[in-house]
Amino acid sequence: MRVKVLILTEYFYPSKRGGGPVQSIINLIDNLSEYVDFYVITSIFDLGVNEPYNDLVSDQWVSLEKCKIYYTDINNLTIRRLKKIIGSEKFDVAYVNFFFSLNLIWLVLIYKLKISKIEKIIIAPRGQFSKGALFLKNKLKLMFLFIFKVISFHTEIFWHSTSKTESEDVYRTLGRNITLFEIENFTENYKDIQHRSIHKDSGSVEFVFVSRIHPKKNLLKAIEYLKEIDGNIVFDIYGPIEDKIYWKRCEASILKMPSNIKVSYKGLVDHENVINTFMKYHFFLFPTLGENFGHVISEALIAGCPVILSDQTPWLGLNDINAGWDINLEEDKKFIEVIRECVEMNDPVYQGKSLSAFNLAFQSSKNNENIKHYISMFS
Repeated sequence: MRVKVLILTEYFYPSKRGGGPVQSIINLIDNLSEYVDFYVITSIFDLGVNEPYNDLVSDQWVSLEKCKIYYTDINNLTIRRLKKIIGSEKFDVAYVNFFFSLNLIWLVLIYKLKISKIEKIIIAPRGQFSKGALFLKNKLKLMFLFIFKVISFHTEIFWHSTSKTESEDVYRTLGRNITLFEIENFTENYKDIQHRSIHKDSGSVEFVFVSRIHPKKNLLKAIEYLKEIDGNIVFDIYGPIEDKIYWKRCEASILKMPSNIKVSYKGLVDHENVINTFMKYHFFLFPTLGENFGHVISEALIAGCPVILSDQTPWLGLNDINAGWDINLEEDKKFIEVIRECVEMNDPVYQGKSLSAFNLAFQSSKNNENIKHYISMFS
């Protein structure tokens, strides 16, 4: 008998601003819909947008090819409304694609009070327990965690992490008296993508940043690193401006850039164009405060665009395999040193690094083993 899984996620298709968690769920459904019936409750609004999606019906189940979706004003859900939505179908498992939300409290209460048929709740924090993420809005998050643990919710439900690093974050935050599944994210199927790269002249370089404009993604630090660098440098920025105050700080720093560095904000890029966008640049500069997986990192690598990352992602040991760098966030000098190396790099060296980046992503996209682990988690 097929398992019926309810996914509760803040943003889903056709979101252009929701970032990696959207892609995580899309890939999950694409890979498992042959074995699992998926139902998704999600927002009728995209991130930071006040108008609902065009041409989408809200507050009723809508059928897509591989799942059913219930679009609603998810930020104003009450326990009564959520109970009514859940009661319209018999679900075996609830899979929650976030942590810090009242909707999670409502769902767990519905589960604990036995007023639904749900037999298991699984929470995927999606990097929200990383040290960098917890530091942002620290007091509110610690209060939420305190309440959650006092009521002992965390020991009565299941948890999903997508890497060893995230598992360590979850255990550090919740303790070890929990049930945790560590299963990697599915990536997209890259089998039809061929390696391509652009020419690289020593003394000039084109960097790119593709992510939400938010303190967690650490764009301001990337901008500040570049101020220390000589050479002809282009730095293009793509992504939704989620935090306008933070973006103003970035703009103020950009205005102080020396004349040899050209920084431009390019706006949003549709997901289907992300890989082609990366193919236009030499390196992805992304000193993030924390990623539980980093789909955008995988997309940069498959585009043959080597990455300069913090060490707060699962993509570690990159320099050892010539695919990029993962650097301790406290080592500003190391970031600057690597950026200088990128500027001076000649074409033969760059082509080797680009090919290694592509090969890493290509090998990482084989999902067959993960399918078995996910089916087990949902069973």
